[in-house]
Amino acid sequence: PDLVVEELFSESTILVVPTGHPLARRRKVGLSDLAGHPLLLEPRGTNFRDHLDRSARAAGVELTAQCEVDGMRLLASLAFEGFGATLVPASAAPSWLSGAWQRVVVSDLEGRSVGLAARRRSHPAAPERALRDVVAEIVATEGPHQPGITVTTRPAGEARTAPSNHA
Repeated sequence: PDLVVEELFSESTILVVPTGHPLARRRKVGLSDLAGHPLLLEPRGTNFRDHLDRSARAAGVELTAQCEVDGMRLLASLAFEGFGATLVPASAAPSWLSGAWQRVVVSDLEGRSVGLAARRRSHPAAPERALRDVVAEIVATEGPHQPGITVTTRPAGEARTAPSNHA
């Protein structure tokens, strides 16, 4: 209750696959389609991996790790370079980046919400307000061009109280 959260965007979790991967020809897959395909994954115990494992278990699927790598950008880079397939948030596979890889929608994986949080009773300093404005402007102008991103930025003053499970 002491935080005010401004949601900036929501994003899908996507599969990034090298062009030669068996799932590269698909536009959309379900978690069950990933069974038997080794994946580049974050280590167990990280928030993103734990979310993936819970979702997979609920779908009756076990994700197979080709290797575990700590770092979302590194995972995406390894997939871009053809070392394997990975599950990442849509923002990890920017629309301006091209190469011998494909984005594949994962239909039954819940995405995530990304935002800015501040103390409710604080009055942010000028640098903090300027940074917030720049981030919101970048999200508003670039977000709509990014596959898997839905811009949800609210005008200043319309921020909401953070729910207890919001990170």
